[in-house]
Order: sequence, then C-alpha cells, then structure tokens
Amino acid sequence: MLAFQLISNEVFPLKKTDTCAAALIFMNDWQIKHLPVVDNGKVIGFVSEKTLPDDEKKKINDQINTSECFVNEHMHLFDVLKKLHDFQLTSIAVVDDENVFRGIILTRELATIIYNNSSLKQDGGIVVLEIKSHNYSLAEIARISEANNAKIIYVHVEQVENNNQLVHVSLKYNVSDLKSIIATFERFNYTIVYATQTEDESHNFKSRYNWLLKYLNT
Repeated sequence: MLAFQLISNEVFPLKKTDTCAAALIFMNDWQIKHLPVVDNGKVIGFVSEKTLPDDEKKKINDQINTSECFVNEHMHLFDVLKKLHDFQLTSIAVVDDENVFRGIILTRELATIIYNNSSLKQDGGIVVLEIKSHNYSLAEIARISEANNAKIIYVHVEQVENNNQLVHVSLKYNVSDLKSIIATFERFNYTIVYATQTEDESHNFKSRYNWLLKYLNT
C-alpha cells in the first residue's frame, strides 16, 4: 500500500493563525498528539500537544516544529511506518511530488488498515518458529510447508527480545489443520514456540476438560 491510500477522512491540518487552545481541542477530539500545519497548500511543520500552551489568544505560529515530517504520496507503507516511528508521531502529513499537501495519515488507523487489506483476514492456522538468525531461510520454510499441501499467506519476522541471535518467524497458512506441518518442522529440528490448535486438538482438550469436571464432582 502507498501513502495516498492511507489518508484519513477524519482530520484536517492546522493553519498557522489557529490558536493554541483550538489546536488542543482538535487533537483531543481526534485522539492524537501531533498535527501538521499547512500554509498556502504547503506543509510548514507540525505542532505537538506536549508543547502547546492552553491559551485562547496565543497563536500556534510560534510553536511550530519545522522539521520535514511528511511523506510523499507514493511512499510505501513500510517506509511510512518507519517515518512515524523515527519521529514518534501520532499523525503525519502526505504531500505530492510538488510538496503540495494531500492529507493526513493517523497512526491509530494503520493497524485496522493493514489488517483489512492483508491476508490476515483469511481463515487458516498460525505457527511461530524460533530460529537462529543466521539459519533463517524463508525458501526452506516454504518448501516444507508446500510439501504438506499448505501455502504461507503471511509472514512476520521479529528479533527475540534480549537475544539478537534468535528470531521468531510467525507464519499464517491457508489451512487450519497444521498437524503434518508441525510434525515435519519438528523432524527438521525446528523449535515451535506457538501453534494454533487444530479442530481435533480442540475437541480432545474439551473432552479431557469435561472428564476432569466429572471426576472432581464424583
């Protein structure tokens, strides 16, 4: 997805003639802590809730952070996320190739947008593998998966906290029955840290639970 596809319909930018009090009201209503400031169609910076005085007479003009915190409308989602993270922003302006303001992206909306436009919505099981970083090979993981008549429809790789030698690889599949996939991973000495239960496993767990309740009530 590109930046122009992520623009929110809920918010609008500030003008440098707006008061600090008005800016704070807007940010409170929209549940954000930053807002771009636009002048003559160009982004001139942004203001932060943290630094704005609650003053009905004071203009935001003197409170504007003039850092170039905006993204081009053709920037990929991944780069947008990096920009938001690097500057710790709750919103960011989008501009065209002429640096003309196009709209605003809200950080709080991104999770919903990403989910709704990804394969995460599809039915299927999930497996999380713990792998040494230098051994990670998506090609090999895909080969093992496809040998069991399953396709990976989403992958997420993250470094294990406090251990830069290990990664967790989360795999979303197009099938729910993962027994054969898990067995093959284990045969190839992969460490499985999480897997969604198959229907049979859920049924067996329920049966054991019901038996335990019956036993305790005798």
